[in-house]
Amino acid sequence: MSYDLSKVPKVDTSICIPKEEYASRVKELRRKMAERSIDIGILYSNPYMPGDVMYFCGYDPQLENPIALVSQEKFILLAGPEGSNNAAEQLTYGEIRVPVEMNMPDEDYPNFYDKYNKLEDIIDELHPGKIRRVGLLTRSDVMAMNVLEMLRPYFRDADIIDASDIVYYQMRFLKSVNEMAVQRISNQICAEGLKAMIESLEEGMTELELTAVGDYVMKRMGASVFGFDTFLLSGPRINTIIGRGTHKVIKKGELVSIGVASRFNGYASTARRMAVCGGEPTKAQKELMDRTVKAHELAVEQFVEGNRRCDLNRTVTKYFDQFDLSKYQVYTCAHGTGIHECQEGIPFIQYDETPITRNCSMMIDIGLYNHPELYGSCIENPYLINEKGETECLNDLPLVTY
Repeated sequence: MSYDLSKVPKVDTSICIPKEEYASRVKELRRKMAERSIDIGILYSNPYMPGDVMYFCGYDPQLENPIALVSQEKFILLAGPEGSNNAAEQLTYGEIRVPVEMNMPDEDYPNFYDKYNKLEDIIDELHPGKIRRVGLLTRSDVMAMNVLEMLRPYFRDADIIDASDIVYYQMRFLKSVNEMAVQRISNQICAEGLKAMIESLEEGMTELELTAVGDYVMKRMGASVFGFDTFLLSGPRINTIIGRGTHKVIKKGELVSIGVASRFNGYASTARRMAVCGGEPTKAQKELMDRTVKAHELAVEQFVEGNRRCDLNRTVTKYFDQFDLSKYQVYTCAHGTGIHECQEGIPFIQYDETPITRNCSMMIDIGLYNHPELYGSCIENPYLINEKGETECLNDLPLVTY
């Protein structure tokens, strides 16, 4: 059976984060900055990791890497000449300034010379008095080195501290009712893209040909961008874990790992399933997939308000130990999700005994890799604990595809 591309369903694309929520986020950020005596906070994003800037002002960057500077009085987005109109179109909070330092590297903009804002004036506008403390609100593994090089001369006498936990571990990890509403739509889109790929899988297709089916469906339904490039891994390529599709031809009888991630109105979603090309799985393939599904179900049972974060991993590892499969686990089995498909708040590792709270969204991601004969198996699915403390699955895709 092949997916009917003429019958792609529609979703309510009007569901989004209201502007007043962005204002309330900035207000809360300022409160947390004041607790640490931070005069100016620095947020940074790039097109692959847009979350810290997007979370506060709605800007999803393309090509350029924006910086946002926050004080108790002002929120100013620094953009380049090419990106400033794009930013203005999307901005939900704050103001835009274009200093020459935000030019694309080595590029010249001769018709913009009289329009640049001086960085010195921008800093004075943010905080007219003496700057005593500057907070880095984006993690060091995301923020580019040149950001501090560019701004440090204006903060000569200030203490510069790492305050990235405020945004990453505290604010973005917990989801509002509006965020959860957007995530539900995003995951509908994602699930349909994966469904289309599973139904279109045929012997002789290349991985990229099958990838194009899911990408088309998700874009048609309203995905503005992808949380990651679609995973399409057949046969031995399953061991690449997060590889993109290639020109490899999919063979009959091969296990195929398919993972998709759409981003809708700023929020990412993911689903990942295993399929067999051209028929029923072998006994060994079915056994491996069934055990992956069972481990996933056990993890979901532990994703309950009040349980410990470590309960998910410990339960899954204990189950896999019965079949000598835990040695094929590469990563932890649950990670935060939101604006980014992953890397949003702390993953639930086996040593973390912190209680699970409501208003959190997680990908439960059970993966086995580097198996000597079958290569691997993965089931990834989106869940949240809503404002009522109820655990929700965010799609209706069956975990089993055969």
